[in-house]
Amino acid sequence: MSSNNGDVARIVSWNVRGLNPPVKRGKILAHLKSLKADVICLQETHIQNTAKQKLHIRLGSEVFQSNFGARARGVAIIIKKNKSFDHSCTIGDPNGRFLIVSGTLNGIPVTLINIYGPNFDDPSFFQTVLSVIPDVGDTNIIMGGDFNCVIDASLDKQSQKTPVSSKSSEVLKNIIHSLNLVDIWRLHNPTTRAYSFFSPVHNAYSRIDFMLLDSKLIPNVVTSHYHDILISDHAPVSLDIRFKHRRSAHTWRFDNTILKDKSFLKFMSERLPEIIATNDTGNVDDSTLWEAIKAVLRGSIISYMANRKKQSEKRLVELNESITDLENSYSVSSDPNTLNSIISLRQEYNTILSSQVNKQLSKIKQMQFEIGDKPQKLLARQLRHIRASQAVHRIRSGSGTILTDPKEINTHFMEFYSKLYKSNGNHDTDRIKSFLSQLNLPQLSPEAVALLDKKISIEEIIQAIKESPNNKTPGPDGFTIEFYKCFYKELAPLLLRMFQHAVAKGRLPQTLYRANISLILKKGRDELEASSYRPLSLIPNETKLISKILANRLKSHIHTIMHPDQTGFIPNRHIYFNLRRLFNILYTKHNTETVVISVDAQKAFDQVEWPYMYETLNAFGFGKVFIDWIRILYAYPTASVITNQDVSSEFPLLRGTRQGDPSSPYLLDLVVETLATKIRQHPKISPVSIKGQEHHLSLYADDILLYVSNPKESIPSIMEVFNFFGSLSGFQINWGIKAN
Repeated sequence: MSSNNGDVARIVSWNVRGLNPPVKRGKILAHLKSLKADVICLQETHIQNTAKQKLHIRLGSEVFQSNFGARARGVAIIIKKNKSFDHSCTIGDPNGRFLIVSGTLNGIPVTLINIYGPNFDDPSFFQTVLSVIPDVGDTNIIMGGDFNCVIDASLDKQSQKTPVSSKSSEVLKNIIHSLNLVDIWRLHNPTTRAYSFFSPVHNAYSRIDFMLLDSKLIPNVVTSHYHDILISDHAPVSLDIRFKHRRSAHTWRFDNTILKDKSFLKFMSERLPEIIATNDTGNVDDSTLWEAIKAVLRGSIISYMANRKKQSEKRLVELNESITDLENSYSVSSDPNTLNSIISLRQEYNTILSSQVNKQLSKIKQMQFEIGDKPQKLLARQLRHIRASQAVHRIRSGSGTILTDPKEINTHFMEFYSKLYKSNGNHDTDRIKSFLSQLNLPQLSPEAVALLDKKISIEEIIQAIKESPNNKTPGPDGFTIEFYKCFYKELAPLLLRMFQHAVAKGRLPQTLYRANISLILKKGRDELEASSYRPLSLIPNETKLISKILANRLKSHIHTIMHPDQTGFIPNRHIYFNLRRLFNILYTKHNTETVVISVDAQKAFDQVEWPYMYETLNAFGFGKVFIDWIRILYAYPTASVITNQDVSSEFPLLRGTRQGDPSSPYLLDLVVETLATKIRQHPKISPVSIKGQEHHLSLYADDILLYVSNPKESIPSIMEVFNFFGSLSGFQINWGIKAN
């Protein structure tokens, strides 16, 4: 795979065990030529700088070296001239163990790192390499070499002994994670054994030579391969990669740090009223007006930020030149006025840099940062670490195939959630009403109904804005809650008009139904399974504000219709109530057989059928206006899944309560309460009795503990209730039984 294949480059890493003997050097270079290498990382070159010209002449290449001696160590990075490389910096190790070369390769920013690790367990070596890697913010790291340690002791060693991971290996794995790198060959070959080195001393093979690649480059990889062990006692490892810009989906997000800029606030104080006046002409409805104002606002802010960045960069260049001139002048004259000018200009320079640092700090949600010698470098590492924690490098498809391509991973998650949020279609309203009517559920008081049904006021909108937590990822429109808090006086009246129009029309503007689904791996779960990730819906703030207003109203009255067994999300109820009750039951002697059954509804938030939810609200005596608002919120929702900075196409949501929506926990509580009521009322489900008090169950949202006596008769009835309830509501149950 040579340069003849367009933008594909072959990178080869090889421990050659010395290049000094002319015959061996000739063999090595001939073999590299046969491998059609474009970028070459050599370890144990054993050559001095004077030999650099020999490599240059034979390979017709640009050569970078870090040497030690004629008989030990030495690393080199060789880039063939047929690849366009614009060099920016080189960092070499005086001990000849690593070499870092940064620049752009075929227009792509790269940092090439060549490693020759110590042949003893030395974790400090890898920590040293990490500490000297230059700015990692926008570059793509490619790290190869002879690491002299394995990553996976069980797969990368041919040994009869119990595999033991070295300290160097543990440090290396931490570096891989923190820099968001992948062992690209292992990613494509998760269970295959291949070896790069044979040790005559141990009479065993191991894989100690490998390529670590920036995860952003995974889609660009064509193939990776271990070649035969020839000439040297190490095998060359090659990586074919397409150096072509991959456009990741870009979503605009308002930069909250700009809210501290007096110039921006002045700009907005003039621009926002102008935008409102220009668009509020009475020619469009209030929903369309709101969408138009947001679109113009977004464009104005983007334009302002672009101009601000351009002016800042220009001013930094001017300041740098002025400071240099003044320092030269001061070195001759020692004029105090010149010194004061230098100090003043340095302060302005640092102020501009600080604003850039604060922008990055907002991305990592860190409130404090002590500026050192290289703040940009440290922040870039932190941002890279956050991306690593959110990355999904592998996922198992429905057929069992392991997917590694980011686009395929994103498509798989889209298909998984599209299926998950698809309604089962069993909406027999008469059966639902019949079931709920038999429960004799408690009813909201007329006063509560009146409060819940009253028109939304501007005071409630402002309260919801001010109470919303900061530092939350916004929905697809990119506007943060901090933006609303800063300009609530101008925006709240427009929001009220849009909400009023939504009630009259029976729906929100379509953009307010769109959500981005962000994924968080559940602790202790299999990272290869899509079901192991918790979906968080990133919805527009306007939708959240409506939901929060409804939630604020509901939380004052939900305790009047919610049994004390339920402690999840109910004001002044806590999970330790459930724990205390459980311990009391476990440590009390019972005259009859007693069991505690732990029940967890499978993805309960995601599987609630909306017709059942609406009828549940009716059954508890909610008023028409409140139910209509819930129907409006769930009228036409769609979502896209975000993985590895890829955003899927939209798909419809046809069931479920969105995690991240303020009213969702209360709606889930109400649905689960109908199940709990049925269990309490069932004649064949026997509770546990202690001192004359019956204990049926404890709940924390959808997490249920059942307290059951006479289990032989009770458990079949419990199964029957859950199955019937699931057929109406969409719940699927995960069972776990523990007997006392």
